[in-house]
Order: sequence, then structure tokens, then C-alpha cells
Amino acid sequence: MGSLHFDLGGTVLQIYATPGHTPGSVVILDENTGDLFASDSFGSNRREIPDSAWLQLSGYSLESCLRSLEAFLDAAGNKCKRIFTGHNAEMMDAQQYLSTLRKAMHNAVDNGAACLFPSLRSAAESFGSGSIAVEGDWRHDPIWAAANLQFLYDTDTQQDPPRYAPGFDPTIKTVL
Repeated sequence: MGSLHFDLGGTVLQIYATPGHTPGSVVILDENTGDLFASDSFGSNRREIPDSAWLQLSGYSLESCLRSLEAFLDAAGNKCKRIFTGHNAEMMDAQQYLSTLRKAMHNAVDNGAACLFPSLRSAAESFGSGSIAVEGDWRHDPIWAAANLQFLYDTDTQQDPPRYAPGFDPTIKTVL
């Protein structure tokens, strides 16, 4: 995985492509501090809105999003210390959070739809997604992760008609 970098004079920021939330999603890593600015690319685990996690707005499968996450982890994961996501009020331990997100996604990809849980929010509130892959307990764990999904596998996106994840409502139009 290649990356771009910006030298701001004393601070060098590495930019990594992480398609999944949107086709153009990126994360920004300050390798000197280990701070990872992930916005919505790697979700959110705030407690106020349970499962307000990573919404795949672009039609990618969870399988392809997992590959995107793993490519980033292979390239730079060990350099990350703190992660700032798009909706959390505070930073989190990057190693713990990214590991938890990876486990949630791996579980669903490896074990299929039986590992998905109903979302606590309606499909209309979650861009059509009524099911999530989750690891941890949002009520008790400070580090938990979930991914709302439209498609579980790459092949699901290629079928005609596409095979949506259980609980996904394709009649709900996603607006970016």
C-alpha cells in the first residue's frame, strides 16, 4: 500500500487510502506521535448512539473493507498509538480499537450472516443497514467496534440482483 506524505516543517503526515466508508476515504498518520486521524474510515464507537460505527456508504462489501483495513495495518498499523475517529469526543488506543474492529469484520467475513446482529438503530437511520458485525459491548467496553453493512462478500455486489446483507433495505436511498 503506497502512501502520500505532507511535510509541514517539523511534522510529517502520511496519507493512506482506505476505501470502504466512501471510495475516496483516507486516514492520516503522524508517525512521529503515532496519532491516527481516521474520520469515518475506521468508524466510531461513541456510546450516545450505539452502533454508530463504520457505515459502508459506497457499495463496498465488508470483505473488501476488511482487505482495506488489513492493508493499512500491514503498512502502518504498528506505528499507530492513538486514534481519532470522526464522531468520538475523545481519542482511543489505536492498537486496541483497530484490533477490535478487525475482529468484528473477520468474524462476519469468516462465519457469514449468522455472525451479524440486528442494529440498534433502524435501517432508515443507518443508511439502509439493519445489521452489524460487532465486537465488544457498547454498554460496558470502552473499546468496542461495529460495522454496518450493505454487502457481506464481494460476490454479493456482483450478482444480479445484488445479494444484500440480512437486514439491509435497498429501498432506502443513501444520500452523501
